[in-house]
Amino acid sequence: MANKTTSEKNKPARKTLRPNEYYNPKTKRYEYHYKDCFGKERVISSYRLEMTDQLPKGKKSTKSLREKEAEINAYLENSIDIDGAKLTLLEVVDRYLNSLYNRKKLAHNTKVGYNVTVNTLKQYKLGYMEIGKIRPEHCEEWLADMKKKYRGSSIQTQISLIKRTFE
Repeated sequence: MANKTTSEKNKPARKTLRPNEYYNPKTKRYEYHYKDCFGKERVISSYRLEMTDQLPKGKKSTKSLREKEAEINAYLENSIDIDGAKLTLLEVVDRYLNSLYNRKKLAHNTKVGYNVTVNTLKQYKLGYMEIGKIRPEHCEEWLADMKKKYRGSSIQTQISLIKRTFE
């Protein structure tokens, strides 16, 4: 039986890679190449191919490449802009209002109402959360807190603007 050289010992065990998966020997990381919803080439990488793989010594624990791939494919199937998912709710509301103001001439009082809604949203953690991380339980928590401070019509205005923003 032949002895393995030190360079062969440091190489990861040979694994079956799926299409668009690669092993980069320079960085010793697995890579996944894909195109985002705008057709831009993207690459994600990880030290581990699968969740059960051992992490190299001294490296920070992150998701495996296959876990990251699954997330990205879910985003792509739902036509979600991956970078857009990192925007906060306030940033998305601001973009929506700017596009609305550019499309239609709105009454002064309508704009003032929208500004009040945005300023109210700034008082809550929900406004500063990334869109991709907002879950129903966050919205329920926000709504419960809103009910303590505001009447139904004010809350309904907030909900209406947020719904239209998400659409």
